[in-house]
Order: sequence, then structure tokens, then C-alpha cells
Amino acid sequence: MNKPIVATGTGKRILKIVGMAGELADAMDNISLSLSIQAGHFSGQYCR
Repeated sequence: MNKPIVATGTGKRILKIVGMAGELADAMDNISLSLSIQAGHFSGQYCR
């Protein structure tokens, strides 16, 4: 009877890790977007 409990716990940990990886990917996308926007603003200043 312990095996299903262990498997369930392992599955929950895997889902938690997958969720955290998704949050990290979102954060990295936001940072990348912010840097791209800043780079665009900076290049716009120098072009004027």
C-alpha cells in the first residue's frame, strides 16, 4: 500500500518542479522583453 503513496508524492513533486520551471521561463521571457524594449528606446535616442 505504500507504493501508490510514494508514487503520488513523487508525481506531486514532479508537477511542482514543472510548475516552477514554467514560472522561471515566464520570468525569463519578461526580462528578455524588457531588455528588448530598453534597447529599442536607447537606439531610438541615439538615432534622433
